[in-house]
Amino acid sequence: MENHVVHNPESAGLQERIKTLIVSGEFEMGEKISEDQLAKRFATGKATIRHALAGLAAVGLIQVRPRIGTFIFSLDASEFDRLNELREILECAAVRIAMRSNHQMFLIDLRKNVDRAGALNFRDNYYQAYRILDREFHRLPFAHAKNKYLTDAYEAIEIKIWAMRSLLTFPDDHFEKSLDAHRTIVTLLESGRVEDACQRLQTHIQKSFSTIEKNLLGSN
Repeated sequence: MENHVVHNPESAGLQERIKTLIVSGEFEMGEKISEDQLAKRFATGKATIRHALAGLAAVGLIQVRPRIGTFIFSLDASEFDRLNELREILECAAVRIAMRSNHQMFLIDLRKNVDRAGALNFRDNYYQAYRILDREFHRLPFAHAKNKYLTDAYEAIEIKIWAMRSLLTFPDDHFEKSLDAHRTIVTLLESGRVEDACQRLQTHIQKSFSTIEKNLLGSN
């Protein structure tokens, strides 16, 4: 008899809700969670919670330690560096594919993104608004590359990056430097200098967290 995977819409929806809480910093890295806690919070049964946690564990967002408990993922500084290395590879690959297959619309969307970010007002919830546009900027290459396997690989690590960002307070110049890097990347791509743009993107990713910030994350 064949085995079939049963799709559980309730569990899938719950996975997305838990992901949102992780990304927003509602759950801290390394925080212990329980089925009872989540069942009460989401007003659902333990079977649904268990199914959702299994799905999150499969992509590394939940860590199950036998006889100890279930925890939100955590990374030390060394693991973070390895994660960033993979991020560089995936984002640059997506940029190259997007430029080959759909460069006109890709460049239009990138330019719109940096223009919207540049128009943000510091007094108008700037940090949260910029984070949304920052995340969009790094997702755009995958949206235009339209390679499901590449996108799936990126999504498996991208949520960890943004969960970590939500736990830290960055100085004003961090956002200004980030936007400057985005503008430079777009300008290079618009002039056809794809490899130079990828090199700038790699440097930008490498500087996304300072040593101090990585150590702070590791201490959580």
